[in-house]
Amino acid sequence: PPKGIQRINPFRVPLLNTLILLSSGSVVTLFFTLVLGIYFLCIQFIEYVDASYTFIRRGYGRIFFLATGFHGFHVILGCILI
Repeated sequence: PPKGIQRINPFRVPLLNTLILLSSGSVVTLFFTLVLGIYFLCIQFIEYVDASYTFIRRGYGRIFFLATGFHGFHVILGCILI
């Protein structure tokens, strides 16, 4: 990230979200996959609230929210389809 932007520690919330998504792909029961998908979305929302940058202010924030937003949208669609 550019100077002045406090980056998110990749070994905290992003690592937790990665583990949740990998776990959701390994369970066979659709109910648990749905629960883990919803849990992922809740954690992603908390990550968005805690971010020190916004979508509007800088390019780094735009790229971050765009990339993670597409992933969150993919999880939302998966939850709806399940």
